[in-house]
Amino acid sequence: MMIGVVSLLTATHYLQAQSIPVVKLPRQSQRAIVGQTIGITDITIRYHRPAIRGRKLHQNNIAPLGKLWRAGANENTVIEFTHPVKVEDQALPAGKYGLHMIPNKEEWTLVFSKNYRSWGSYYYKKEEDALRVTVKPTQGPAQEWLTYSFSKVAKNSTVVTMQWATTQISFKIAVDVNQVVVANLQDEMRGLSGYYWQGPYLAARFCNINNCNLKEAIQWANRSIGIKQTFQNLLVKSQLLKKTDQPKESIKFKEQAFKIATEQDLVQYGYNLGQEVTNQERNEHFAYIVKRFNTWTAYQAQGVVFRYFGEKNNAIKSFENALKRAPQTQKARLEKAITNLKKN
Repeated sequence: MMIGVVSLLTATHYLQAQSIPVVKLPRQSQRAIVGQTIGITDITIRYHRPAIRGRKLHQNNIAPLGKLWRAGANENTVIEFTHPVKVEDQALPAGKYGLHMIPNKEEWTLVFSKNYRSWGSYYYKKEEDALRVTVKPTQGPAQEWLTYSFSKVAKNSTVVTMQWATTQISFKIAVDVNQVVVANLQDEMRGLSGYYWQGPYLAARFCNINNCNLKEAIQWANRSIGIKQTFQNLLVKSQLLKKTDQPKESIKFKEQAFKIATEQDLVQYGYNLGQEVTNQERNEHFAYIVKRFNTWTAYQAQGVVFRYFGEKNNAIKSFENALKRAPQTQKARLEKAITNLKKN
């Protein structure tokens, strides 16, 4: 009976202790969060930053050689990917991972564990590995506090670097941005975004710009046009049809797009013309705009293009035509543009 009373009292004391609020105090190794977005994929690292404090790596149990290390301090260093990635060319699914490292003189092993909730590496189990990769350490400037950073950021990749003392450990993360975005668009087209013309249009436009998923992109363009015909969605369908070897249909939809286009639509289209057109073709486009609309803004846009491509005399003529038609509030600015061109 006495044992039962003691057990009950012990349990009661334990439960009471759990309800006692714990005060918040600074940690010696402070918490940090860094992140980088590649395409629409978010990469986030949460870790604690120990200081080297005059010590040396691999001595006194600090990132010991040949042993698993938590790659930070306190709880797991956690790296999270919102979409699938490749780490050093090895596939890794979306999710959160405990990041551990095994230091060696010639190379380090990076361990991505499915268990990211543990304290440090004490409860690590190899069977919970999602991925292991090896990288070579390099030397860099002294870094007192352990630091993770992102560098060499590109359209489809970035490099993560861990720096501590004079040691640097870097690994490349790559994302198949087109694949990730298309998969996300396919989901979004099943939701509210698919019920407005802008959503399917933007989905089709992304595929057109990036030359991917072209057949489904045409379906998205059709969906947008079915909701509301605009210069933008008719034009993107024309461009997609051209890329899928349907030239006659492409011309048909381009003509429809130009028929309903506003002046601003055509000006913006002209500004975005790239190296796929000649200067003559670009000039003909802006000549069409000024003939069709005969406004000061049309002549101004024509002048801007002439000036950009170094056609000084033509630019002056266009700005002078704009000046004749412009409201009083715009005349001083156009006069200044003409004066500057004549000086230079």
